[in-house]
Amino acid sequence: MPPTIRVCLADHHRLFHLGIETILKQNEDMVFSGSATNEEDSLRLCQVRCPHLLLLALNVLTQPITGFLAALQTKCPDIKVIVLLAHADESGIPTLLEKGIHGCILKSDTPEHLVEAVRRVVGGENWISSHLLKKTLASSSLTQPFFALTDQQKKILLLLTAGKTDRQIAEELQMSERTIRRKLADLYERLGATNRAEAAFIAGQRQLLGLYQ
Repeated sequence: MPPTIRVCLADHHRLFHLGIETILKQNEDMVFSGSATNEEDSLRLCQVRCPHLLLLALNVLTQPITGFLAALQTKCPDIKVIVLLAHADESGIPTLLEKGIHGCILKSDTPEHLVEAVRRVVGGENWISSHLLKKTLASSSLTQPFFALTDQQKKILLLLTAGKTDRQIAEELQMSERTIRRKLADLYERLGATNRAEAAFIAGQRQLLGLYQ
């Protein structure tokens, strides 16, 4: 992860820009690199500022998101994208992930969740708001063979899909963060996932959460 994370914002509503800028400026490892209110200016901004991450609201797009992402990649091949959603049902999260975005959060999420999402995504993970995860998992109707997890792995999986951070999971289970990270790695391997977002989706698709609660 870079020592200073450069973040740009693309959102049609100008009043929203100041709030995001204020949140990011409160963190020493982040810098607000500029904002745009339409698709063309968003692409130009990213080309000029070369941010590590773009916070993208769908209200700036005039074309399908796949077209925008393709254009963005030609200008900034290494950029990460987090989509900002106004409502939990605004768009299908699995579809967005398949199209190449790296995270989805709600505009109603807390500043702390936004900051963590930025750090996680720039660090190489995917990030999905816990509210979005719950809605996506609740609507999942896919069935696959159930396989056993240990009781401890079940607890960790439930806490993960509830949006808990590594530190919060460690506190809940009275373990160190280092231990939790190791156990998460074991859980990902068992599920065939590479990160917490994939683990949550797989759990939902295999209807594991309902069995554990």
